[in-house]
Amino acid sequence: GRRMRERPLSVRRELPFTAARDATEFSPAAARAGLRETVLLQGIIDVILDDGDAATVLDYKTDWTDGGRRVAELREHYRLQIECYGRALRAVWRLQRVQAALVFLDARAIEWISLDD
Repeated sequence: GRRMRERPLSVRRELPFTAARDATEFSPAAARAGLRETVLLQGIIDVILDDGDAATVLDYKTDWTDGGRRVAELREHYRLQIECYGRALRAVWRLQRVQAALVFLDARAIEWISLDD
């Protein structure tokens, strides 16, 4: 929150995107079968903190976390989604470095997701 207040012009909110990705990124079965299909992804990124040559993607989650006890489970549930957002942003904006985090509002927790390829 502090970074967003200190640099409001670097904050992008509700940014729609569309990206074409190889189906093998989402399906081990497609990879094993050697399928070369393209999947069209569409989404809206909640927040991007634009640092020029790098960026941070934040995705807000309103799920009930049972006092924070479900955060690890939900982190894995949403991992692919936030990874797709980060990869799409890296490709479209031609960035070397993109960070991504899930922000669980109920638990007041931020979970960083590695985007290392």
